[in-house]
Amino acid sequence: MKKIVKKLAVGLLITAFICVAAGAAVNIYGTDKITGYGRELISGIKNIFVSSGENDDSLSDTPQTPQNSMQSNKDKEQEVTVSLIPGGQSFGVKFYADGVMVVGVSDVTGQDGKASSPAYDAGIRVKDIIKTVDGRSISSNEELISIVRASEGQALKIEAERDGEGFTATVTPVSDEKGEYKIGLTVRDSTAGIGTITYYDPVNHTFAALGHGINDTDTQQLLPLRRGEVLGADIFGIVKGQIGSPGELQGTFRENSDIGILYENSAEGIFGELNEGFVYPAQPIPTAEKSEVKEGPATIMCTIDDSGVQEFEIEIVNIINTQKTTKNMLIKVTDPDLLAATGGIVQGMSGSPIIQNGKLIGAVTHVLVNDPTEGYAIFIENMMAH
Repeated sequence: MKKIVKKLAVGLLITAFICVAAGAAVNIYGTDKITGYGRELISGIKNIFVSSGENDDSLSDTPQTPQNSMQSNKDKEQEVTVSLIPGGQSFGVKFYADGVMVVGVSDVTGQDGKASSPAYDAGIRVKDIIKTVDGRSISSNEELISIVRASEGQALKIEAERDGEGFTATVTPVSDEKGEYKIGLTVRDSTAGIGTITYYDPVNHTFAALGHGINDTDTQQLLPLRRGEVLGADIFGIVKGQIGSPGELQGTFRENSDIGILYENSAEGIFGELNEGFVYPAQPIPTAEKSEVKEGPATIMCTIDDSGVQEFEIEIVNIINTQKTTKNMLIKVTDPDLLAATGGIVQGMSGSPIIQNGKLIGAVTHVLVNDPTEGYAIFIENMMAH
């Protein structure tokens, strides 16, 4: 059974997140090429924003003795319950990385017919993030290409990061058979896609979405955020999920519909601010701590067509990874209307809020390839930590 909640005046965007566009992966070792838009990888499902995997940071699950349990209850009585507006709206995002990420390395065939990879020989590897070249900040593929081509074969000092640690490499471009200088890298500077809003805080106009990070589609590495634009989006179709073939919501960005910005990309979701004056139609509801979440019936809120946000029935099958920050619950879609429409969880539903006993408890994050009716979810407590 479905319950239509209300259509949002300004639509929003979709892993189970859909890639509308992954920034062009530009080849700087041969003919420039643009790859197709990536799709996030959700336990084997590809979609625009690739799930970043599990975080080893843990939240304490230390059993309480009767004495400290009573003290804890007293503390809780003094705490103020946080209330947030549950989302479910589809939204679009344009994501621009802080630097350019290396997504491929290859040889350059020089005018002498010999093949070499200047960047690789200098120590640069896939997943490295190039920040500066000869002291100039790099924020786009085009900037890097321009500097390399203008080098005339002179050595370039590249400042980059690997696993959060900075390093320097000296790369000498090679003139290829066409006389263009190359360094043997394929890089990416941006991506874009559609996802689902998890919650909105009307007090400070902040929101959270996806329940997982935006990762590069080739390396599955969490992309460092330089800036991000939040856009309105419309859902116009559904590719139904099947065993071994995850489905997806089909959507488009609305033209001239900038409604906010992103300020953080993390393993637990993306976070940002919506423009002042943005009006959410729903009302705030209490949020639940992870200890309040129980196995059993719940609902999710999402947008699968032009009817707006709808509420569908699910089952929390198992509570797992309570000490992890992601993949905390195994969920199963039980609503016949959603199963008929999508086959279960599909790409684009990442971030769909989960409601249980009148409280916001988490968000959908992944779908299982071998059973699209099931997937993973994150505790809302872990998203709110940001």
